[in-house]
Amino acid sequence: MPSQLRHSSSPSTVRPASSLESPTVQPPQKKQKMSLTQTYYLAHTARGKLSKEAARADHNLRLLVGHANLLDSLMLDLAEAEREQESWFHHTVKGAAKASKEPQHIQWADSLPDVMEEEDDEESWDG
Repeated sequence: MPSQLRHSSSPSTVRPASSLESPTVQPPQKKQKMSLTQTYYLAHTARGKLSKEAARADHNLRLLVGHANLLDSLMLDLAEAEREQESWFHHTVKGAAKASKEPQHIQWADSLPDVMEEEDDEESWDG
């Protein structure tokens, strides 16, 4: 392979390494969270494709590894979502149990207000 370096007598033609055009590397973007339904659907599809490729006589290793890795990461996401859901459920049940243990004071009305009695009398005469 021939070298791409050329000898030049003028210093203005020499570029520093930082000025060479190269693709800029950006940090990975924050991954968007899929809904549970989307995650289950994608895991189902990846499992099907993995099974199909594993059943072939001539395996395509790239496809096997790709589908296996995708399925593995989706199963980890689903396990985490299940833990979060169970945690939320147990927290909700504990909150409801605390609320039911607190003594509740019920105050019964001894008499009806006069205004309601008068309205009831008027309605019974009209009908």
